[in-house]
Amino acid sequence: MFKHTEETCFQLISDGGLDAILYWCRWTDPIVLRHCAMALANCAMYGGQANQRLMIEKKTAEWLFPLVFSRDDDLIRLHACLAITVLATNKEIEKEVECSGTLALVEPFIASLDPEQFASEMLGSSDNSQGRTADDLQQLVPLLDSSRLEAQCIAAFYLCTEAAIKARQKKTKIFSEIGATQSLKRVVCYSTSSTTSSLAKKVLRLIGEEVPRRILPTVPNWKPCEVQTWLQQIGFNKYCQSFLDHQVDGDILLRLTEEELQEDLGMDSSITRKRFFRELTELKTFTNYSTCDRSNLADWLGGIDPKFRQYTYNLLTCGINRNFLHRVTEQQLQEDCHINTGFHRVRILTAAREMLHSPITLQTASDGTDVFISYRRSTGSQLASLLKVHLQLHGFSVFIDVEKLEAGKFEDKLIQSVMSARNFVLVLSPNALDKCMGDPECKDWVHKEIVTALNSGKNIVPVTDHFEWPDPKTLPEDMRAVLKFNGIKAVHPGTPQLGQRTAWTACPPWGRRRTSPAASSPPETSQVILLFFYVWPNFSLYSFSSFLAPWFATSPRAPWFPFMLQAQAPSKRLTHMVPGEPSQGGLGWISCLPCPPMGQQDTQAMPPITQGHEGNR
Repeated sequence: MFKHTEETCFQLISDGGLDAILYWCRWTDPIVLRHCAMALANCAMYGGQANQRLMIEKKTAEWLFPLVFSRDDDLIRLHACLAITVLATNKEIEKEVECSGTLALVEPFIASLDPEQFASEMLGSSDNSQGRTADDLQQLVPLLDSSRLEAQCIAAFYLCTEAAIKARQKKTKIFSEIGATQSLKRVVCYSTSSTTSSLAKKVLRLIGEEVPRRILPTVPNWKPCEVQTWLQQIGFNKYCQSFLDHQVDGDILLRLTEEELQEDLGMDSSITRKRFFRELTELKTFTNYSTCDRSNLADWLGGIDPKFRQYTYNLLTCGINRNFLHRVTEQQLQEDCHINTGFHRVRILTAAREMLHSPITLQTASDGTDVFISYRRSTGSQLASLLKVHLQLHGFSVFIDVEKLEAGKFEDKLIQSVMSARNFVLVLSPNALDKCMGDPECKDWVHKEIVTALNSGKNIVPVTDHFEWPDPKTLPEDMRAVLKFNGIKAVHPGTPQLGQRTAWTACPPWGRRRTSPAASSPPETSQVILLFFYVWPNFSLYSFSSFLAPWFATSPRAPWFPFMLQAQAPSKRLTHMVPGEPSQGGLGWISCLPCPPMGQQDTQAMPPITQGHEGNR
């Protein structure tokens, strides 16, 4: 699906095809999810920029998160990663894609895969036994040439997988024909990602190409011998002696002019000089200027346009940093800094003046996220990711650990995120607390997050999914209090159908302490708001988010008393579904008892969950 022309893709989207795909992303069947991920990848790859904009408007980036986050099927994750990285290379929608949080999952996932194993699996599959066609592979080259590391990473992985297949078929010339060879060599030389560079090297070895050495990124500190190495790698061996005679080091290399190149270094051909400056411009773009760029001017220029990083050293050697840039004139940029393209000068100066007049946002404790989601990766990642998507679609900011933080900073970042979040959602999946038992030193991450939330007085909302509450005595004393919080139970397929009324017992007051084990009367209030939910025929997380939302926005003047429900939609199939919007069908009448406001402790520990109503808390 969607592997067609841009016009056909637009027609499919107009006819509700994309809405249907996004609806099925809520499903749990790996085969269904695999088809969803593949369709979204095709739509992003072949649909063009206009259709990519439509994908973002329909919240595709958010719905790709649970697909990438899933641990059940690597093919689902791989196709979803391809879809999100292709969308991110579209500059018009790049910021919206980044906000979804899905991009952060790409590189750690690719680093965990073995491309040769994937190639073997594809050869054993009847659908992919011949690998991809040249036209399909051609679509990956722009990703390889992209300035985004995630795009380079996934393109290198796909090409590595295909190289293993094509090597067995003796069809490796296809990589030169589509122009991938030079792009792969460029990645090896300049990429700051070890994963991407390693994958590119594998591809070059598999197709029988020479693997270049990695270029040291700190070009301003290069000695003449390192300049010689670079000249050899870009094919300018003829001029090595001339550069060596003039002792051209990294500093001089970055400031070379065309006149110096012609008169002093003997590069007479104008075409040769253009080729040289093309390579030099690329070097300037990927250079690490941290040793001389205290104001981080390079990254600021790259934020305007990645190609603008080439002007960093020219500006720095003129004594210009980010704080002074707004005082510079266009004429000075041209004559002193040698920025010859007028349009580039205008864009840089415009951005500098906008930066000057932009209000500075101070980071305070109150600027934290609305919700921190704590979960056990082995059993709770799917529920956690779906909760994240639904809460984001309802306007809440969510933090969820995506395993991308560097070692050493990981603990501090997590603890700070828990403390800055206003609410703490604890996903209690099967065996979620098992590793906390026998962990008196608080080394387990879930244990550490729970203790931090308790000590910080966070609004804790447990969400249970086939979870059996443990005996409080088996848990470390510093986290036992979490058993006293009221929670929500996740509803899966197979729970009682609509019509089989399921009542939930009255829970102890959310936000108030309970003085008796079985308070049966609802709390006194002049405002009781009944929430009715549209539920899906599978995982009714839309209900969850609609229903968690009031607790996160509650105020003392207008307390909310939500009603919990447990049901599936009727047999009528919900078709034209837009993510984040209620369905036209599936409203169920459920007999429920009120649950008071969420998040505070009881005076007694939570007993183990049973099938009876009293245990469903």
